Amino acid sequence: MNIHITGCGIAGITTALALSESNNNIIIWEKEKLPGMYATSKNAAIFRTYESDPTLSFIAKQSYYEIEKIEKTEGPLLNKTGIFIDPMEYDYHETPYLKKFPDASAISSEKKRIELPGGKSIEGLYLASNGVLDTHALVSILMKKIIANGVTINFNSEITSLETDQKIISFTVNSNQIINLNDNDIFINAAGSWAPSLLKKNQQWAPPVIPHKRHLFFIKGATPLPVSIPVIWSEKQDFYIRPETGGFLASHCDQKACNPDDYNSDPKEVNNFLNALLYHYPFFEDYRIAKYWACIRTFALDHHPVIGYDPFINNLFWVSGWGGRGMTIATGIINNIKDIFFKNLKTPFSPERFI
Repeated sequence: MNIHITGCGIAGITTALALSESNNNIIIWEKEKLPGMYATSKNAAIFRTYESDPTLSFIAKQSYYEIEKIEKTEGPLLNKTGIFIDPMEYDYHETPYLKKFPDASAISSEKKRIELPGGKSIEGLYLASNGVLDTHALVSILMKKIIANGVTINFNSEITSLETDQKIISFTVNSNQIINLNDNDIFINAAGSWAPSLLKKNQQWAPPVIPHKRHLFFIKGATPLPVSIPVIWSEKQDFYIRPETGGFLASHCDQKACNPDDYNSDPKEVNNFLNALLYHYPFFEDYRIAKYWACIRTFALDHHPVIGYDPFINNLFWVSGWGGRGMTIATGIINNIKDIFFKNLKTPFSPERFI
């Protein structure tokens, strides 16, 4: 069986790794010259195991331990700066997880007050073992693994169209190379924000996976802050900030539906960001924006990943809509992908939940 995967971002790479131990021929088609050129490389790389969503709580925690396993042979990946969270909803699955896995106490949260410059302090939950993930190193390590497992990767190879008739019959690469599928071949759509458009070109159904733009800002000051601060993520204020070499990376968590390839930054968001930054953290008043950019986060309507077989096209498998959680859940969701693919399991991630 040939398994064709479109997209070599973190979803496509993780899927290839999940399936690469089977005796199947796995081929990735990536339109860029390098892996992870879009959402995978433009995100804030914050890794947190505290997850209020019950369908993702276990996966986020499992990812932490999978990363620890990788670090034993490949070196550090997670900079454990600590994360301070002011959550909208609590992770009610943390306690059951810790009871099931007593050795997992490293990822437990604790109530804490932290002191900030200017006499300000905040209260919330602190996770000492969470922090900032080296996403480029993780992608590089996973790429080496899938190549060692025999996965073929075609860069500069954009899938521009599909021919369908209750199944995918063929697809076209770069508008001129037609790849025909055999009866038992599978096509996996891991094309990130572009995933639905491949099907909609043929007026085929696609799950409601919608790309959203968010802006990130790198700020620098003439002098360092008098105290060090961890990653601060206030869900109630819709704002996060984390240490970065030479300054801080921050976002006011703007979110606006956009076209899949619209990475153009909006200057109007600069004032919105500065107003939020100085309102919540006035001690940054002497800092300036060194640079800013837009990233894209792709969500399904219910903000759950879409993983599973298409309800109408029987050789199409979806891996999409990871919506800002991609780097956090990637290593922990591998077994889920494997089981859903080979056993055709129906899960909360199944595309058919939208019909």
